[in-house]
Amino acid sequence: MTDAACIAAAALAVGALRIEGVREFSFYSDSATGQAIHFPGWKYPVVIDAAGIVRYDNYNGAWGNQEKLTAFVAAYALARVEQAADLEGWYHERSGDNVVIYHPDGGTLTVGPGGSIDAAGFVGSACETATAPLVAALGQQTSQSLKPEYQARQVRAQE
Repeated sequence: MTDAACIAAAALAVGALRIEGVREFSFYSDSATGQAIHFPGWKYPVVIDAAGIVRYDNYNGAWGNQEKLTAFVAAYALARVEQAADLEGWYHERSGDNVVIYHPDGGTLTVGPGGSIDAAGFVGSACETATAPLVAALGQQTSQSLKPEYQARQVRAQE
């Protein structure tokens, strides 16, 4: 997590109480330097250091609900995807917990909160080209499954 605008958007999306600038923050028996996000019901803030590593102390859920952090991470991924779509000039919209991107080649890319990408309407390896900016924005691709359309070839008619 290195993009400040996406961190702010994700914090707003999950109802964080406040965001603090970079400084040292203390936990029960440790400390971390970075930007802090304060969640409702959490004893200590979630701190994102300069390398983008998330540091926190919730004492296995006793000092803060882990689901709030999971939702924050998911919201950050969606904010990064929306930012990448904007940079490419692609139209996108939120649909429930997903971001749907309408690719200029005619396909759609649906990104789920965990960063899963479903490409529809592409022929052959065009889906890999279409998803490349999104995968780069997310930072890594955890898995990939190919649809039958991946094996298809685009046929061009000649008049």
